[in-house]
Amino acid sequence: MAGMRSVLALDINLGLFGFPVKVYKATNDPTEGVSFRQTHAACGTPIFQVKRCPKCEVDVPYADLGKGYELAPGNYLAFTEAEIKALKPEKSGVLKIDGYTDANEIDAAYQNGTNYFLAPGGKDTTTFATFRDALGDKWAIGKVVLYGREQVVAIRAVENVLGMHVIRAHSELRDPVDVPSYGKIPTSSKPEHVALMGQLMGQSMIRLDDVALDSDSYADAVKALVAARAAGQPNPTQPDAAPIPQANDLMAMLQASLAAKGAAA
Repeated sequence: MAGMRSVLALDINLGLFGFPVKVYKATNDPTEGVSFRQTHAACGTPIFQVKRCPKCEVDVPYADLGKGYELAPGNYLAFTEAEIKALKPEKSGVLKIDGYTDANEIDAAYQNGTNYFLAPGGKDTTTFATFRDALGDKWAIGKVVLYGREQVVAIRAVENVLGMHVIRAHSELRDPVDVPSYGKIPTSSKPEHVALMGQLMGQSMIRLDDVALDSDSYADAVKALVAARAAGQPNPTQPDAAPIPQANDLMAMLQASLAAKGAAA
């Protein structure tokens, strides 16, 4: 974990006993180092965001800001920052394990992409390692307060450490039937089409590790643009995306795709 800095310290509670862990961010921000400031186009000076009251016609300093909840258009209930903060759960520093489940029980939709690594938080590494090895293919499910909000998390073994994934609540997920075109989508397909599509998929099976995820083409393009501008060079050109043909004759397109895969093998 060279270069990683702990963002939190927790105690994992297994009921009658527990063990301390340190929490590390498991992901990098792909846009780090690629950001822009708003500027005045006429002179290039950075623009500052000023909070201004349109009624009093004055700029409002941070110390004078409050919180307003809109009951009706233009009708706000006033609250102080302290009142809102008092409603948030206190940072207990305890991750209570409620139980365990198989990995396939956690639908991908519930994983919100916020991932952490957990490592021993004290000298006793034996309990940590025993918990990790006992997990095997199971996930531990528990609750913990992260950044002022109670979250459900799933914990799994990841090589020598533990991985912790924040899980979305049911209320955060929308119902797919609310998608506007939901009722227009066929509920079944032609078996012959499905069979050929399955063959095409079978010829294109890969492992996730085989996919080039180590670069961000957009971030790389922005960095190239900035470097060219700083050097007084012309803007780098990006190739136009080729149009994707539509499958007007699905059977013919599937057969042609399978033939192309066979020829490339």
